[in-house]
Amino acid sequence: MTGTSIARFFRRLPALALLPVLPLVAAAAIACTAAEVAPPESAPAATPAMSGQTAAPASSQAEIADFVSRQEAVSAQWDEIRHDFDQWSAGLDACRPGAMRQALNGFAVSFNDVTEQARGLSRSETASELADLLIVAAEEEEAAFRRLRDHWQPSNVSLFEEVEVQRSAAARARQATEDRAIELQKSFEDGLAATDAADDEFAESFASVAEDWAQLHEDYAGLREDTDALDGDSASQFAEAMAAIVDALDALPDPSEDAEDAIEALRTAAQEELAAFQAAAEAASSETGLASDGEAPAATPDPAAKFDIDIVDAAVNEAKEALESAIDTIGEADEAEDDGEIDPEQGLAELQDFRTEYNRLVRAWDAFHDGYNEWRGDEGGCDRVAVMQTLDEYSLSVSQLAREVRALPSTGSLLPVYTLLTDAAAREENAIRSLRNTWQPFTLDAFRAVHQERINSDGLRRQADIAVQELQNRF
Repeated sequence: MTGTSIARFFRRLPALALLPVLPLVAAAAIACTAAEVAPPESAPAATPAMSGQTAAPASSQAEIADFVSRQEAVSAQWDEIRHDFDQWSAGLDACRPGAMRQALNGFAVSFNDVTEQARGLSRSETASELADLLIVAAEEEEAAFRRLRDHWQPSNVSLFEEVEVQRSAAARARQATEDRAIELQKSFEDGLAATDAADDEFAESFASVAEDWAQLHEDYAGLREDTDALDGDSASQFAEAMAAIVDALDALPDPSEDAEDAIEALRTAAQEELAAFQAAAEAASSETGLASDGEAPAATPDPAAKFDIDIVDAAVNEAKEALESAIDTIGEADEAEDDGEIDPEQGLAELQDFRTEYNRLVRAWDAFHDGYNEWRGDEGGCDRVAVMQTLDEYSLSVSQLAREVRALPSTGSLLPVYTLLTDAAAREENAIRSLRNTWQPFTLDAFRAVHQERINSDGLRRQADIAVQELQNRF
């Protein structure tokens, strides 16, 4: 087989099929080439000085030397590109899956602080409803971050979307809390104004009536200490004072529902006491014996005919008991009203305490979201755009390298070496191009295909180096 036939043979062979037989074929090519340039069989035998190796033509030696020189330059450039690529890819820790998992774990753990702060909100009667809204929202958002941490996979955005859904729900809960707090504040402020006005009016009116009535009873008790009888003037004065008290009771503002019965019983007792004083006054007037024309009586009245004062005493005592009972009932009604409803003043104070705690929670919540948003914005420090630009640059560099390899001499005995090197360069060129077209942040073993093709390419380059060395040794 001639050298030209071998060259045509190698061009027809697929690159991978050459790997196991390349060294043998290279030797055969060299031997055939040597046979073509050897002297004819009729030529004299070689002298002892020429034994052991046949000298190649000067042109072949020069071609091999040129090839070796250019190959060394290409190899140096090849190794430099690899070295730069390795250094660059080693700095892409932020783009690897481990970095993503570590970051997601950090977010899940950090948000627990927000949830605990929500659980620590005041649980006062005013704020418990508001605290519950925030606690539920925080717990559900934390659960979404935990699911993201536990089940994240590259190129799967559904868990990130679930986090955003829960963040939106939490934002709505926070807004609802703020709206409800405003409503409560207005309600307490309106209630405080209305309650204060109504309570103050009733309390002042009732206190005045109770004070006048107690004074009447005190005056009556003082009179009874001095006499066992009630003359007409005294009875009339008490009746007149009692009538004013009855009118004042009728003019009282509407009491609370719990005090209505007590006030009604008090009015009944006042009417009975007034009637007793009026009856005593009428009886005392009759006992003076006044004539119908107003002239002096003809005889001194009989003391035995005086009005029975025990009736007045009984009415007064019943009224005193009714007044004391009413005072107690009204006080208890006020306490019961306080127990059944939130006191506006207390509600405003509790609401202010809650707002202080809520503002502190919101600051922590927003700070967490700011950190998460920043991390998501640059994909955890993995700059996708910068990586793609760099991959473009390396792809261009490797493509240029492959062109330079294909520009190496490929004639004669250099064809097998040329084939090995172009195949090696093509493998790396395709691997880098594929990485550039398919790379995604946090993809598991994104660079594995490149490194695998490097191993294959290194094998081809080593075979090419051996073949070149053999050529140099033969010529």
